[in-house]
Amino acid sequence: MPLEAEGRCLGALALVFHARRHFDEEERIFLAVLARVAAQALARARLFESERAARAEAESAHRRAAFLGEASALLASSLDWEETLASVARLAVAGVADWCWVELPEGLAGGAAPVVVAHVDPARAELSAAWRRRFPPGPDAPSGAPAVMRTGRSELYPELPASLLEAGGRDPEALAADRALETCSAMVVPLSARGRTLGTITLVASRSDRRYGPEDLAMAEELGRRAGVAMDNARLYDEAQRAIRARDDVLAIVSHDLKNPLEAIYLSAALLLRTGAAPRLRRHAETIQRSAARMDRLIRELLDLSSIEAGRLVVEPRPEPLDAVVEEALAGLSPLAQERGVALAADTAGAREPVPCDRERILQVLSNLVGNALQFAARGGHVTVRAALAPAEARVEVRDDGPGIAPAQLRRVFDRYWKSGSRRGSGLGLSIAKGIVEAHGGRIEVESQLGAGSTFRFTLPRR
Repeated sequence: MPLEAEGRCLGALALVFHARRHFDEEERIFLAVLARVAAQALARARLFESERAARAEAESAHRRAAFLGEASALLASSLDWEETLASVARLAVAGVADWCWVELPEGLAGGAAPVVVAHVDPARAELSAAWRRRFPPGPDAPSGAPAVMRTGRSELYPELPASLLEAGGRDPEALAADRALETCSAMVVPLSARGRTLGTITLVASRSDRRYGPEDLAMAEELGRRAGVAMDNARLYDEAQRAIRARDDVLAIVSHDLKNPLEAIYLSAALLLRTGAAPRLRRHAETIQRSAARMDRLIRELLDLSSIEAGRLVVEPRPEPLDAVVEEALAGLSPLAQERGVALAADTAGAREPVPCDRERILQVLSNLVGNALQFAARGGHVTVRAALAPAEARVEVRDDGPGIAPAQLRRVFDRYWKSGSRRGSGLGLSIAKGIVEAHGGRIEVESQLGAGSTFRFTLPRR
């Protein structure tokens, strides 16, 4: 008789008797009711099983998502790529595997061990590592980490019976080590970033109640992508740091070796100017002196920029009257303003109280900003420096009535080596000024309009 429930036939009920039997009406009704009750029980059982499977899958999906979230946080916590790989392996054995190894090609390992091994049982971690060192797969192996490294395609082994291991042609000692690790299920996924396979992650289950499926493989592949990007970023950062250190070393050596001959050139030119030399010789000596001073300034700017980029710029704030600092900076720039025919003025009446700052560094900022304004101001133009105090900060403004800066170029003004089409110099002054102001805890900005001049403003915190 059919087992029918909710308009569907779920199966059949068969009753077998050893002898002929006549069913009366009551028996037929009873059996029909029995079939319907059985069908309803079967439908409820199937619904319960479906709900339980859905709940288990939801919990499993939640665990996989939580694992990937924890992995992402872990991967973002360090720029040491070796520590990153070790952390991935430890996290994997804590959440989704009984043991795990992360493998890199020798060329990418940078002299470090190309394999990171972790096991859920610390006592067996060394056994796993020793097994991996003693029985490494050949680079041309048709499956496993070498194959994934070559092809970039993942491998999933829901079941790893002994017959599969024996079919791999392993020698008896290697097979014995395989069995000791009790491998039941495994996945091998690529560590990938920017279209390249950087290595592999192998996840192994040794418990009989854990089997990997397509959902687990998708999670492992996502882990491989995130770990690959994190590792690639860490390696690029490491390479950039080495390049910066090499540049700083070269810069320090060159600047040290240039300082003495530059000083000798500058002093020799000054001596020629003091001896009453002929006009032609004086012109040459002045040119030499200006060139030596410009080279010395460029060396100091390069050293400052290197310190700013490396986060090593040191400022020593002391209470200084801001009006006196501004006046000192303008006194040093007055000859340049007179030479260019530009009116240089200061308005510092509201800045007579002390402000914590590194006097020499703020003089450098003002020299860069005012010197830059004098370069652009036309003969007969004006450059004005204003300083004022607010409750929480001091504000300094350098305004000129020069040609202004095009809107498209404003966002690049503080970039290192940036220069406008008519500007001379190294292109480092504004970038260094920004670094010095930010080292004080202040901020710097610029406003400009073509044909109406430019205004540079910076602040210094009063506490």
